[in-house]
Amino acid sequence: MAHSDAGDIVAIMIGNTQGMEIVRLLKNGIDVQMIISEGMAHGPWMDTYWLYFLSIAFFIVTAASIAYFVFISANRLYNMSRSKRNEKRLKSEAKKRDEETSSDSSMCAVCIESYKVGDVVTVLTCDHIFHKTCIEPWLLERRTCPMCKCDILKALGVEDDRKESFSAESPPDVTVITVTGDTLYESVNSGCVH
Repeated sequence: MAHSDAGDIVAIMIGNTQGMEIVRLLKNGIDVQMIISEGMAHGPWMDTYWLYFLSIAFFIVTAASIAYFVFISANRLYNMSRSKRNEKRLKSEAKKRDEETSSDSSMCAVCIESYKVGDVVTVLTCDHIFHKTCIEPWLLERRTCPMCKCDILKALGVEDDRKESFSAESPPDVTVITVTGDTLYESVNSGCVH
């Protein structure tokens, strides 16, 4: 495609903006001289320092990413094992508590009957549970817990000289729980039934 008389012509590739500026200058009668200087073959990307910098930066970013993911994975494994240990510990404690409560508190120590759904029970200050109808007469006569012999009035801070005033009334403030299936409803007895 080369012309026989075009062997001495040099072609320069420039951008459109620079080309239009050269054309404008030529139309205005200004002489334009262009000097060709030897540049880099592939631009600044092939500079060895630039390649070293990119290699080191890539290595640092890769190492930081790997370290982050190792830390996150180790943290997840640690948290999982800790939660499994806590779950096992809670299960064993729940089993121990079940064994403790199933023998003593599954029946009233006064009437020796099991608690049924809908029974109204009273929890004394010593945390022993009794039927409300069983424990009130007991407390009016003896004022101690039938299980551990704890003096209920002393535990509540009531003095001995007030003993006579309680003989005709219901026992002092105790927690009343109504047993209904799996749920327990609590209320505080302050001389009246809730």
